[in-house]
Amino acid sequence: MPEDIYYDEQAAPSEAVVTPNAKADFLRRLMNVQRKLKAPKNSWNSFGKYFFRSCEDILENAKPLLEENDLFLTLNDEVVFVNDRYYIKASATVYDMRSGESITTSAYAREPENRKGSDQSQVTGSSSTYARKYALNGLFLIDDNKDADEPVGQQKPKEPPAQGPFVARCESCGTQYQFNDVGQYKQFLNNPQCCATPRWLVV
Repeated sequence: MPEDIYYDEQAAPSEAVVTPNAKADFLRRLMNVQRKLKAPKNSWNSFGKYFFRSCEDILENAKPLLEENDLFLTLNDEVVFVNDRYYIKASATVYDMRSGESITTSAYAREPENRKGSDQSQVTGSSSTYARKYALNGLFLIDDNKDADEPVGQQKPKEPPAQGPFVARCESCGTQYQFNDVGQYKQFLNNPQCCATPRWLVV
């Protein structure tokens, strides 16, 4: 052991003992946050003409509830390589400041091969934000498809035209393609593979 390091065995912190009651109390307080958290879709996408819920929207509404319940939230990213593609794995962890217990949820977002108008840092940052949002959705039980709190006036998704080419776009990652007809579009929707949770809409 190096001479300049002093270790007092008696002063070492003992492992925290988490009782079943303490763990149940932690889960009740997390459940309380899940029940009270309201994160309406207040952000506007001017390109797709729709409202959406951002990662920042969730965090802004979650922070005071977490503080009230003695809970602490962290977000972490990790780059993983799966089947010749890079993914951003985001993890959302809630720690109990009373017992030391924690719960983690994770979500993945795949970096697109190319994205016009974005440099590499922006592409990675966009994937990170997307993955973090869905990790938070899982942690706080937020349904990103149905939301009674959506602002009034949100446009309904367009139906594909009966004839002729048309353009559709993934609401989640921004990928956009032109389709020759409805049949080609429906066949594509069976396996879009553009991102972790694709949501395609006709532009």
